[in-house]
Amino acid sequence: MLAFLRSERATAALLLVAVVGLFLLTPLADMGIIHSRTPEYAFWMFLVLGVAVITHHPLVRWVGVLLALGAVAADQMKGFHASLTEALCTLGYCQLLLWVLWQRVFAPGRVTANKLVGAVTIYILLGVIWSQVYAIIELLVPGSFRFGSEFGGMPVESNLMYFSFITLTTVGYGDATPVMPMAHAMAVLEALVGQLYLAILIGRLVSNLQLPTENDSE
Repeated sequence: MLAFLRSERATAALLLVAVVGLFLLTPLADMGIIHSRTPEYAFWMFLVLGVAVITHHPLVRWVGVLLALGAVAADQMKGFHASLTEALCTLGYCQLLLWVLWQRVFAPGRVTANKLVGAVTIYILLGVIWSQVYAIIELLVPGSFRFGSEFGGMPVESNLMYFSFITLTTVGYGDATPVMPMAHAMAVLEALVGQLYLAILIGRLVSNLQLPTENDSE
């Protein structure tokens, strides 16, 4: 188990948990099809795998552990301060994880499939990071975002996560919109970062991807 967590496969597992948790388990829980706490378990697994990914950096690892514990502890409590603490800890944790992955993915050397998986994980992290930024804005200035009537009864966190990824990919359906200046600014910045990241960095990695050869396995 430890060997797996310390290997490059931990990054692939992190990406899988993030995708399943965000895009499958969360909406199913919001619809009442599965237990409402199931996405929380996926979130905790995401935190554990993230710590495993940064395990080669002792100081960074302990900072990551503290942020993860802060996010989990705040997640168990209710109220404004608990929600703000959870958002801040999750934001810091994801930024730390993104920084570590960035060092690996864009380090000099051959572009491999593992680096490409890391690059996709960074893209998912961008969406999560901005969702936490939006959550902080909404907590500090309630009503910073407007959601259509079809969002009635949905958790605010799920709505903001949806808005974040729709903005990151510049789909922009128009059913969720920022209405305050800071929310506007962050949405524009996210859209710019999302497009530049795909066009410049992911495009560069894919064009230089080198698949393993028979000589590599010998």
